[in-house]
Amino acid sequence: MSTSLANTSSLALTIVKRPDDSAGFTVLPRRWCVERTLAWLIRRRGLVRDYERLPVTSEVMVMWSMTVLVGRRLARLRPPSPG
Repeated sequence: MSTSLANTSSLALTIVKRPDDSAGFTVLPRRWCVERTLAWLIRRRGLVRDYERLPVTSEVMVMWSMTVLVGRRLARLRPPSPG
């Protein structure tokens, strides 16, 4: 996330750490949301490899991919027009 966006928005970042006494698989809260979102992003062909030189370019690619994803979902939910 660019510094300008982080400074102007009221986002709170919470880091979920694994318990020290756990061994093996442990379900962590809300981690599945991050993993699911990353999987959606990787499905976009332009984000499979990182060829960009500037971080801003990568940020724009992620924003564009999520815009396309949300746009397609909203188009599916729209009721058919009469006619």
